[in-house]
Amino acid sequence: MIEFAGVSKRYKNGTQALKNVSFKVDKGEFVFIVGPSGAGKSTIIKTILREEIPTSGVVTVNGYNLNKMKRRHIPKYRRSLGIVFQDFRLIPNMTVYDNVAFALRVTNVVKKEIRSRVPYCLKLLGLAHKAKCYPEELSGGEQQRVALARALVNNPAIIIADEPTGNIDPELSFEIVDLLSEINLQCGTTILMVTHEHELVSYFNKRVITIDDGVLLADTRAGSAEYLFTGVDQMNGYSQTLSSREKAIDFSDKNHPATQLLDSRGNALEADFPVRRTDRNAKRDSAPVGRKA
Repeated sequence: MIEFAGVSKRYKNGTQALKNVSFKVDKGEFVFIVGPSGAGKSTIIKTILREEIPTSGVVTVNGYNLNKMKRRHIPKYRRSLGIVFQDFRLIPNMTVYDNVAFALRVTNVVKKEIRSRVPYCLKLLGLAHKAKCYPEELSGGEQQRVALARALVNNPAIIIADEPTGNIDPELSFEIVDLLSEINLQCGTTILMVTHEHELVSYFNKRVITIDDGVLLADTRAGSAEYLFTGVDQMNGYSQTLSSREKAIDFSDKNHPATQLLDSRGNALEADFPVRRTDRNAKRDSAPVGRKA
């Protein structure tokens, strides 16, 4: 699905951002890319988004050779990806509903489909009751969830998350990564997330690719990242915070605002499709001793 084969990148100013980097991300994987500032993480993302072309080596995404992709095909290719940025990039004069719907309108999706998909994504991310709000009326965590809904609404095979927790507090960071993990599990969406927050990486225990000075130092498979972080008490606090927020939304209560689907005017709609959702509490209960899922 994503493959870097011997990729190197040297910028015009002489900076060697990537040095013979090779890795492959298969369909349905959740992969963290970690490393210090200037390690080459952003160059990897820019290369996947076709903002940069490798100096040498080949990058393949969804069967497309990005080295050979013509410029006129780039916009369509990017629309096939879900992209979540650190700085949210919401349109300030649009409501939550319209920010998410915008991703569909630019691809000429019919109105009927928009009225179905947007409420579904807002409900999935606990934002249905915020549909008529503007970005300035939302917290940082809520704005990032809107950005995630916008990335998800096109049902992409791949979501690229570039430091999505960089501008929100630690408790909300946990919530965002938990949502990404749930999307990965429920929908089979491939997730590639760049981060410098090692405590989150260790807690969620996914595959980890470590980059430093443009070199791929390690590629650690899921279940082997224990060494990165040992602050169990701190992460348990994040988990407890998330649990208290979940209790505020009872997904079995069809009258709660967060479980209702709304149209662009805020009117309630009847859902004609299931909202797939795992039971996080059951997932935690089945986790190994000393670790929550």
